[in-house]
Amino acid sequence: MVSNMEDTDFPEELVLPIKALTDQSRRKMLLSLLERDALSYSQIQSTFQIKKGTLNHHLHILVSAGLIRNFSNKGPGNPYNSFYAITGFGRKLIEGLRQTLEQPKIIRKTVTFNGTTTVQEEIVGSSNSEDEEAKLRKAFPLIIPVRS
Repeated sequence: MVSNMEDTDFPEELVLPIKALTDQSRRKMLLSLLERDALSYSQIQSTFQIKKGTLNHHLHILVSAGLIRNFSNKGPGNPYNSFYAITGFGRKLIEGLRQTLEQPKIIRKTVTFNGTTTVQEEIVGSSNSEDEEAKLRKAFPLIIPVRS
């Protein structure tokens, strides 16, 4: 049976964010929003020195992909009206991509007890907290006997 190649793509919910990340300007905007609660349209425009039409295009793609959201917050003492913030999905996607690139730490210890020498290897993810690392070391020690 021959499968239809058109049906073998990622779901649209993943395709749009992947496409949105193909542009360097959009990646920079997303990372900038990751570090802040929100930025106004004017703040984004002045930070990235982008023409309004180009900025509108990039922001529309990021919003459509679900990576950022747009909201209004005009009030006394606030000259800005339109704000952008990263979504929970956008935050998780960027953090997940960063974790994918992190190399795990391998800790090796040589232990001699009653004349027998063993090498213990522990694989610890570099993104884990100290508590998580301690749990991993307890749960998954790799003990390799070494003959002396």
